[in-house]
Amino acid sequence: MGFELFTAKKSTSRSPTVAILKGGGMFFNSAFYENFLSKNKYINLYYDKERKLIGIKPTDKCEPYSYPIKANAQKTGCSISAVSFCNLYKINFDKTRRFSVAWNPELQLVEVKLS
Repeated sequence: MGFELFTAKKSTSRSPTVAILKGGGMFFNSAFYENFLSKNKYINLYYDKERKLIGIKPTDKCEPYSYPIKANAQKTGCSISAVSFCNLYKINFDKTRRFSVAWNPELQLVEVKLS
């Protein structure tokens, strides 16, 4: 049997996702950026140890503990360096993992469930 050419386009997620990258970065796909970050320049990170949730709160205020949002050149999302955050809370980043997210309207932040 001969080879068959794969002609479908590369798949992209239309749902907001966060990837914890090998090396400790966090990547927010374009759906995440459009839904939660497009009107903001920074995010603050939170962690709930009991429930193993990361909280990502968009903000326009630059504070000493805020992370600037860095859009990538291809406009497919944005990223931050989160090595210190991952190390402090013992979040594994030996391989890239992608997570679905949920908006918490009460706390005005995005929740990422790690387990």
